[in-house]
Amino acid sequence: MYSQYDDKPNITKELLVHLLQGDPVVDLSDGEYIHWLQLDSGALKYLRSNNIIS
Repeated sequence: MYSQYDDKPNITKELLVHLLQGDPVVDLSDGEYIHWLQLDSGALKYLRSNNIIS
């Protein structure tokens, strides 16, 4: 486990829009592990019910 990590913001507007559309983002930045990020149906439903996305 790394004791230090890159703490700079790394989600661009384009990646955010991609996530909010329900699509996955794959993070390979640590060079060792694959990190799959995707909002589940409950998260998307929450965003829609609060008029955050349409």
